[in-house]
Amino acid sequence: MIGAERIIEILDEVEKYFSLENLAELSIELNPYPTEDMYAFVDAINTYGKKYAKIRYSFGIQSLDNKILSKNQRHSSFTGIVDFLRGLRPYKRDNVFFNLDFIAFGEFNDLGNWELALWSDSAWGFYNDLVESHFIDSFSIYTLELFPWSLSFYEKESVTQSVSEESRNCDIDSSAKPQNDRDKDDLISDEFALLKQVVEEEGYQRYEISNFALPGKSSIHNHVYWTMENYLGIGTSASWFVNKKLLDKLSDEQREKLLEYWGIQNVTQSEAKSLETDTMDSSAKPQNDREKSRGISWIRRTNTLNLESYWDDKKRVAIHEVLDERAYLIDEFFLIMRTSMGVRNLEKYKTILVENYQALLSSFAKEGLVKYDIEQWTLTLTDEGMNVYNSIITDLVEF
Repeated sequence: MIGAERIIEILDEVEKYFSLENLAELSIELNPYPTEDMYAFVDAINTYGKKYAKIRYSFGIQSLDNKILSKNQRHSSFTGIVDFLRGLRPYKRDNVFFNLDFIAFGEFNDLGNWELALWSDSAWGFYNDLVESHFIDSFSIYTLELFPWSLSFYEKESVTQSVSEESRNCDIDSSAKPQNDRDKDDLISDEFALLKQVVEEEGYQRYEISNFALPGKSSIHNHVYWTMENYLGIGTSASWFVNKKLLDKLSDEQREKLLEYWGIQNVTQSEAKSLETDTMDSSAKPQNDREKSRGISWIRRTNTLNLESYWDDKKRVAIHEVLDERAYLIDEFFLIMRTSMGVRNLEKYKTILVENYQALLSSFAKEGLVKYDIEQWTLTLTDEGMNVYNSIITDLVEF
C-alpha cells in the first residue's frame, strides 16, 4: 500500500499547480486489510482532508463467502470483514462516505431438492443488517460478465427469485440445474438480482448499472467518468482524458503546446485517417498537422505500470488513443446510457445509430426496458433495461 503519507505528499504537490479549494470529492479505493493499517490510513486522510467537501473510501469486499474469498486469493474472511466494518464506525464523519464493492460470482450452496442458497445464514443476515443500517453510503455490485445473452433472460420462467431478511434462495427446476456456461450466467444474474434487491428495498437508488447509493451520496468521481468530463492521470497506471470542449477553448498556440507535451504534435498517418470522416470531401480534409490537430475531439491516455518508466517522458504513456467525432459519440453514448440520467439529446447521436433505431426504441419501450420521448429526444433505461444493457446498446449502435 502506498500509505497515507505519500497520498498527502501527492495532494500537496498537485495543489502547487491546481487549486483544490473547491475539490468536490477525494475518492480512494482500498482493500479491507491489513485492518489496523487501514484504520490508520483512513484516520490520517480524514485529518488531512477536513477541508474537503467529500472523502469517499471504496473498499473491495467482493463476497461474504469464505470459499469464494479463498479461491480469489483475498486476504480476508467473513468474520474478518465483519470486524473490519464494525471497527470503521469511529472514522465516519459528515464529509466521509463509505462504499463497498461486491461481485456476483454465481456460486450458491446446494441445499438439495433443486434449491440453492447464497452464502451462509450468518453472512446473509449480516448483509441484510448492514444494508438496513445505512452505515454504508453506497454499494457497487458487479458481475463477472453482465447478462451477456440478456433479453432472453426475461423470457425464461424456470428461475424464480425470492428475497427477504430470512431468504436468499433460488428455486430451480431440474432443467435449470447448472451444467454449462449459460447456466453459470443464470446463477451470476440470480446473485446480482438478490444483492441488488436488498439494497433497493432499503432506499439505495440505482444511479448506474452497477452502482447504488442513498439519496445525495452517489460518487462524483464516477459521474465525471461516465459523462466524459476532463480528468488528469497522475502516477503509474493512471488514466487521462481530455474532451473536445476543453481542446476547443484553447488557442492554436496553447493547443500545439499541449499536443507537443503529449508527444502527438505530429499526427501519424493512421491517426490522420481516423480524423477524416466519411462525409468529408477531399477539399474539406485537413491539409496539415495543425488542421489535423483541430479535428481531434477525444484524447485518452493510460500511464505505464512500471515506476522506472513513469519518470521517463518518452516511456510514461503505455496506451494512447486519438479518436474522431464518431468514436467520441459512440463512447459517450455507451457511457451515459449506463446511468440513470440517460441521454437528454438523442438527436445528437443519430449518426451512430442504426437506421431503424426509432422502431427498436418503441419496441423496447413496450417491453418496459426503456423510457423514450420522441418529441423531447430523451432516452433512459428502466431498471430492467439496465439489466440487459449490452443487448439494447449493441442493437442500437451502428458499428
